[in-house]
Amino acid sequence: MRILITGGTGVISSGLVYECVSRGYEVFTLTRGNNKFRNVNGAINIYCDIWDTDSVKTKVGNMKFDVVVDCLTYTVEQLKISLCNFSGICNQYVFISTAGVYNRQGDKKIKESDEKNFIEWTYSKNKIECENYLINYCLSQNIIYTIIRPTVTYGDYRIPFPVATRTPGWTFFQRMLDGKPMLASDNVKFSIIHIEDFSRAVVSLFGNQKAFNEDFHITSDLNEIYWDDVIEAVGKILNIKPKVIHVPAEVFGKIYPSLYDEIKYHKNTVQLFDNTKLNKAVNFTSKIRLEEGIARMIRSMKNEFDTSGLQIDKRWNHYCNATIYYSYIHKILSKEEENILDLYFDKSETLSFIKSYMMVYVYKVKRSLRIIRKKLK
Repeated sequence: MRILITGGTGVISSGLVYECVSRGYEVFTLTRGNNKFRNVNGAINIYCDIWDTDSVKTKVGNMKFDVVVDCLTYTVEQLKISLCNFSGICNQYVFISTAGVYNRQGDKKIKESDEKNFIEWTYSKNKIECENYLINYCLSQNIIYTIIRPTVTYGDYRIPFPVATRTPGWTFFQRMLDGKPMLASDNVKFSIIHIEDFSRAVVSLFGNQKAFNEDFHITSDLNEIYWDDVIEAVGKILNIKPKVIHVPAEVFGKIYPSLYDEIKYHKNTVQLFDNTKLNKAVNFTSKIRLEEGIARMIRSMKNEFDTSGLQIDKRWNHYCNATIYYSYIHKILSKEEENILDLYFDKSETLSFIKSYMMVYVYKVKRSLRIIRKKLK
């Protein structure tokens, strides 16, 4: 098989590249090349801007592919460009959407046939619009498509936790090692999956007639977890007892607004999935449990941090500190968590949290100024 994957260095795209290479497929990536140290050996990397149609046509030329996987489209306008670039040069167009499109159903397991109209979250609203446009376009043009809906998918480059940085991910673990309180929100049950399992399932749908013009969410029955399970697993591996502080979503809206929508409308809602449709198509069974996946992730993120000249994400730490401190001084927390922070602040950490609180205010002012300048141009 000849496969083209857009991206190639993100969690999902790199996982798919690795799986395809391991199966002996001829694999190409279309990437800007910003993270070359994450390139997968065995793939052919084509460097260009995928939103520049002329550049894509120049670089791809007359090549044809059995499958093109679109990992980078988030809006209909982007999808139109992607379809212009790739729909005519592949036998199967695979679109990476999100399992966030489904209406929330509490503890009931979601099926692909369930209603997909969760528009409160902008991200899922945009993906719903993309799915609808893709289906109509492909049916009118007689193009084979497959829609893939990931749940929270984690691996070497992503931590399966609502409040975690990716720049670099090691910052999360270093914060815990430093004994700082870890910022969390509602401790709900959620289906997650390791990228290795996810990739095995998705690549098994390539060229699979049972996947033609169909949609699948890719989740793991082995890993229906509570968010605090992630923190506890990390603590066991690092041999420390983490201090977890649960903060209401509304506080994120005030102090950490860039995370508010994702936490409020996605990570704070129970999401469990029925995998019957996927199992019928590829007889899929996930293998990697949370503890093994977390252990792998810690090793890979530490190695990346030590060997790539990366720096701790101070901005993320400031936002965590400020959100926790706001909740503490406004007495929003549980009594148990207040007691944890009472002891922590007795160790002269109060000033550093006040500094973070002030820094977040500075970030907010700078962002407002950037918006004003942009409007004036």
